[in-house]
Order: sequence, then structure tokens, then C-alpha cells
Amino acid sequence: MKRITLYRLRLIALALGAAILLWLPFEDQTDTLATLLSAALCIWFAVRYSWADGLRPSQLLIRAALVWAIMGLLVSPLAALLLVFKIGLHSHSYPDFTPGQILAVLYRTPVWIIAGLLAGLGTGLFRMARSMK
Repeated sequence: MKRITLYRLRLIALALGAAILLWLPFEDQTDTLATLLSAALCIWFAVRYSWADGLRPSQLLIRAALVWAIMGLLVSPLAALLLVFKIGLHSHSYPDFTPGQILAVLYRTPVWIIAGLLAGLGTGLFRMARSMK
């Protein structure tokens, strides 16, 4: 991976960490921001680990599809973990998020897997086309 790309990925990682730290103290009762932060983290990891130099075009496609599908699988559990962490951090007499909200986040796992797989196929096809120039 090019040096400039690694530099940009580091800056994005710092921004994601700052976004999570800014989100934690807010009194938020929806799971939207936790899901978006979780998806952003998984996208960051997918970009970081689906990039590989020296692979054949078919290997690029397979690697990208697998990495992105695995990251799609991790979006919902990571979002649920963020919700539970925020509940424990605030320690109100009543939790910020109900068990139903946490289960609703986990029920979206198949959708995130399909989204990750499709994104992986798209990025894999894009990289495959660029490598064949």
C-alpha cells in the first residue's frame, strides 16, 4: 500500500476515534449513531485489509469480497457492543437503550453481510479492472 494511503488511513482512524469519544457523553436514545460509527469502523478495517499488492486479478476479487463480507458481519455486533458500553458508562437508573433496540441492531446482521459482500465485489471488480490496464 502506498505511503500516502497509509497516512490517510491513520488520519481517518484518528477521526473515527474522536467521533466515538464525542458520541459517548451525549444522551442519545437511538441506535443510529452507534450503527453508523460501527459501519465506519468496519469500512476502515475492510479498506485496510482488503488491499494487497502482487495478487492476480481473480485473487483480488475473492479477497475483497471475503474481507468486506466479514466486516459486514461485524457491523451489528460492534454496534451492539457500543450500545452496551454506553449503557454501562452512563449507569442511569434506567438504561439509555432497551434490550429490544439492541436485538433490533443484531437482527440487521444479514443485511450488513450482504451490503459488505456487494461492496467487496464492487471494490474487487474496480481494482481488478485497474490492474488489467
